[in-house]
Amino acid sequence: MKNIFNRKSLCAALILMWASLSTGCTATRAVTSSYWHSDDVFYVAYLETKGGTEAKVKKCKVQADNSMKCTKQAKVNKALNK
Repeated sequence: MKNIFNRKSLCAALILMWASLSTGCTATRAVTSSYWHSDDVFYVAYLETKGGTEAKVKKCKVQADNSMKCTKQAKVNKALNK
């Protein structure tokens, strides 16, 4: 997408912001990896500690207004945490 400004800076800022939004004492999240699949889609892999440690993946799509829409990858998460 041509309207996305400095994709690497946007990604870094969004990941830092998203990682800092843990829900206090109930969960801790640590982003371990991110990968741009295409110009407007990237994946974020992270560990979540909430009574145990689980690996999780979200697929995020950058919208036309530069906002993000992220969806859980339930099948991937289930396979990672067998």
